[in-house]
Amino acid sequence: MIDNRPDREVTMGLDWSIITDAVTYPVTLVEAKNFIRVDYALDDDLITDIIKAATEQAEKYLNRSITTKTVKFSYTSFSNRVMLPYPPYQSITAVTVKYRGESTVLVADSDYYLSGVKDLSIEFERYYREYELIIDATVGYLSVPLTIKQGVLKLIARMYEYRNDFMEVSGPDVRESFRVLEGYKIITI
Repeated sequence: MIDNRPDREVTMGLDWSIITDAVTYPVTLVEAKNFIRVDYALDDDLITDIIKAATEQAEKYLNRSITTKTVKFSYTSFSNRVMLPYPPYQSITAVTVKYRGESTVLVADSDYYLSGVKDLSIEFERYYREYELIIDATVGYLSVPLTIKQGVLKLIARMYEYRNDFMEVSGPDVRESFRVLEGYKIITI
C-alpha cells in the first residue's frame, strides 16, 4: 500500500547490491590467529575465510556495514524523506530518480539534503510519486570500533573451534558472541 499524503514518510521496495566489495576486514589474520592461539601457517587460508564469514555474520546481525564497500540502494516507492539503511556512510556519490525510463541525477543541497549524524536520511525538495530512487554510496567504518572488532573475534573463535561440525553456528555460545555487538545493533521493523 502506498500512502501519498505529504505528511507521511513512506519508503517501500528497498533493494540493494554491492558494487565493490570489501578489500580489508576489521580483523587481520595475525589478530585472529593471536586471539584463537594458532601459531602455525597450515590454517591461514581457513582462518582468512572465517574472518570474512564472521564479518558478514556481524554485518547481518547489526544491520550495518562494517567493512568499506560501494553499494547501490534502490527504492520502488518513496516519499519526501528516506532513512538510509546499513550505515555508517562515508559518502553519497549519486542520487538518481527514474520515471518512465528517464533518469535524473539530483543535486545535493538543492534537490535533496542529507540530515542526521547517527542515522542518516535524505530529505527531498519535492515529492517523487511513482519514481524509483537509486542511491550510490560508500559505506562502512574508516576505523572499526573496538567493541565490534571484539565481537567479530569472538565469532571467529566460535567458527574456528566448531569448523568440523555439521551444525549451524548458533545456540547459547554464539549468542554470547553477538551480545558484545548489542550496542551497535540497528533494530529494524
